[in-house]
Amino acid sequence: MTTLTGTKIANTYGGLLKVSSTGVSGTLQNVTDGYGNNSAIQLSNSTFNISGAFQLGGTAITADASAINAITDLTGFNGYVAMVSGIAYGRELTPTAPISITNGAGQAGNTNISLQISGITSGVYGPLHKFNISPYGIVVSAETTSSMTLTNLSVTDLWVAQTLTGNRATFINEVSATGGFRGALTGDVTGNVVGNVTGNVVGDVTGDLTGDVTGDVTGNVVGNVTGNVSGATANFSSKVSGTMVVGASATFTQQVSAGFYYGDGIFVNSDVASSVDVVMSILEIT
Repeated sequence: MTTLTGTKIANTYGGLLKVSSTGVSGTLQNVTDGYGNNSAIQLSNSTFNISGAFQLGGTAITADASAINAITDLTGFNGYVAMVSGIAYGRELTPTAPISITNGAGQAGNTNISLQISGITSGVYGPLHKFNISPYGIVVSAETTSSMTLTNLSVTDLWVAQTLTGNRATFINEVSATGGFRGALTGDVTGNVVGNVTGNVVGDVTGDLTGDVTGDVTGNVVGNVTGNVSGATANFSSKVSGTMVVGASATFTQQVSAGFYYGDGIFVNSDVASSVDVVMSILEIT
């Protein structure tokens, strides 16, 4: 600051700022230097007016008075401020599931936004999973299930370590089991069995076998066959033995022997049969 100490008025009055010689009044007056040059300032006893450009820290403030007057006093606002048509409003972030918000107004620090804890125990679930998915795509519950119900199941390879149980199954391709098939087959088998059965059938077969069996049966059938085996013809290349063979008719092209023969009113006892060859084209045994 320039000092006036030791200077003469004649040498310094031009650098002095002043208003009119009557002093500050209720009317705005230009602030001039000692030579009468107007400055950018006008003063009255109630008003300070800048008639030129205004700078702050060397940077010009370009907003006019109306723009500065439009700045809202934010003294009474809490939280975040939103402007709507030039009017300021205080706002606070509030949570809606599944979002969790802490310090929504931002007054105690930064606002934190996160997903709510679902309560699911973190872990690996298996072998079958049941998930409850919220509309937001979040797993809200999970459990390991012991059973599963499906309308349709389509898989390339299905491995079942224990038991596969169901009311009905339809297979359009081959079904195989390296460990074998076990358990009772209960019900009717309708249709043709075509192909080879190699191995033993052990146990009881109860009921009628109606239809064609085409192919070879290689192996033993051990057990009881209870029921009817029906067909128009039967050819046997080796022996057929039994306690009694009963039928409407039978044709034999080789030797037939029995303890006695009965049919067509002819009785042949065992003594005759041992010495006489009996040749019959049709033997009716009743």
